[in-house]
Amino acid sequence: MKKSLLFFTILCSMFVSTAHAAASLHHRPFAGVTFDESRYQYKTTPSFHDWNEAVGIFGGYRWTDFGVQASAQYMRPIHARSNTTPVTVDVHAYNFALDGLYFYKLCNRLEWKSLLGLGVMTNHFSVKHYDGLGSATTTGVGARVGTGLQYQFTDHFVGEAMVKGQYPGNKAINNVVGVSLGVAYVF
Repeated sequence: MKKSLLFFTILCSMFVSTAHAAASLHHRPFAGVTFDESRYQYKTTPSFHDWNEAVGIFGGYRWTDFGVQASAQYMRPIHARSNTTPVTVDVHAYNFALDGLYFYKLCNRLEWKSLLGLGVMTNHFSVKHYDGLGSATTTGVGARVGTGLQYQFTDHFVGEAMVKGQYPGNKAINNVVGVSLGVAYVF
């Protein structure tokens, strides 16, 4: 996570502008990348709670205070182990989402951003238990919500910090909650 934050900080600092007037972000397409740190709560016995890093891409279009965004995300493979029983879980996950966006201008370059949408999450689990080994792939459609801040560095580059949550709607995961740092190019 520290490497991801350092990379994000360096990337953002490269695009900081000294221009005093920000161009309008209205009626413009955008594309970007996110770095996420998320907590997964699994539907297992015993229950697992794990933090995991992910990288994602997104793109969309904005109309004044509203917009739409499509995204894809890959979660780094995680290796979870229970402290109470000899169970090990390895998880590989992908997430695809379509979100509606709302923007509220706080000051010249700073906006509050919120999202509401649907996400499709696919997880492949390998479970090693004292009485055997098993694996499964689950896919579910679930609701997504998020809120955060977006800052306009230049006429074409914005950065964002958000808190997001998703109810995956599958048999393996109860919910996913995390923080996201992103940078986007506005065309």
